[in-house]
Amino acid sequence: MNAAHNRFVKQGGCVIHGVDYAGQGDALRILWEIAPSNGGAAIATGSEFLLLDEAGKVRLDYQFNDPQQ
Repeated sequence: MNAAHNRFVKQGGCVIHGVDYAGQGDALRILWEIAPSNGGAAIATGSEFLLLDEAGKVRLDYQFNDPQQ
């Protein structure tokens, strides 16, 4: 996530939005999109699948990027 933030937000003038989320037990799925900060259509979309430890901290993080259209 740090690399994506640096590339798209700090250097690329974009914002990363959480679009939707769902959780069950120690699992969390987050749908996201990256869009220009001045408005416009998303330039990338995808999802993050997180597994949390007993303290609620991220134990595993799997990222899935949707195919570019």
